[in-house]
Amino acid sequence: MQNNSHGSRIREERTRLGLSQTEFANLGEASLRSQQSWEKGSASPNLKVLEAWGEQGADVQYIVLGIRSTTANSELVFEAYDWVFKFADKLNAREQLTADIAKELAKEIYEFLQEEELSANNILDFVSKFEQKLNVA
Repeated sequence: MQNNSHGSRIREERTRLGLSQTEFANLGEASLRSQQSWEKGSASPNLKVLEAWGEQGADVQYIVLGIRSTTANSELVFEAYDWVFKFADKLNAREQLTADIAKELAKEIYEFLQEEELSANNILDFVSKFEQKLNVA
């Protein structure tokens, strides 16, 4: 059964890795208070934190989407997130990219990738959406 709350999934991954809240927060150079807010679901970690957790073995795809990375479509999910990260880098906006925004944008890209490849025009549309979501236009 998949948990619908990203906060519950963060806590689940932290405990799966055998880490305390403080230890998990430290991986992303965050405070205990931030970790507690994320696990309550009242805030979302940014991309820097998610990347740090992923480097230590957390299933970031599961935290963000609620889909374990071993599912059949994980390649498309990873490709969608790769595009999200590329857009964030291009806009110098990784610090502003929360899990919720990344999830929303990756979902749009994922749905598109199920049908066809990204084109230059599609990329421009997604970059425009990024700028609007992150207020960097």
